Amino acid sequence: AALRASAGVSAEVAIRIFSFFAIVTSFLGVGLGCVDFLTDVIKGSRPKQRSSPKVGGSAAAAADPANKILDRLLPMGVMLTPALLVAVCAPTAFLPALEYSGTLRLILFGMMPAMMVWKIRYGRAAGGGPMNAPPWVAGGKAMLAFVITVAAAIISLELGGKALRALAGA
Repeated sequence: AALRASAGVSAEVAIRIFSFFAIVTSFLGVGLGCVDFLTDVIKGSRPKQRSSPKVGGSAAAAADPANKILDRLLPMGVMLTPALLVAVCAPTAFLPALEYSGTLRLILFGMMPAMMVWKIRYGRAAGGGPMNAPPWVAGGKAMLAFVITVAAAIISLELGGKALRALAGA
């Protein structure tokens, strides 16, 4: 109602359409990636082998679209069932989970890459000698330490803020 009053009905409609397509495209990308991953996990991630047409129509049965749909149902169910159960059993859990996922993404995309580069550049190989990997990006130990420290500081601020809000609410 406040958006309609300040920006007008057309802006509200445009924002709702944009939000809808942002959610749908995000869900499709993540969902299809998860289904493909789970299909590989369930089937054992073997490369598909080409088979010559056999007598009796077995090649036609293997290429049947209904078989492909059935092969996708199990991974799709494995992907959607936990999310559906959480949405039904705890409908208010989405925003807190989204907040924590931001913290986890900072670990995944902030700290871990810097730690992996540190290990490759300055770690020891299996034989005990240095790995001697040439740096692709300048900066050295100081830049990697800076990235790890900034990521850890942001995580600490986020978790500290959440802890203070929890204590203030209790």
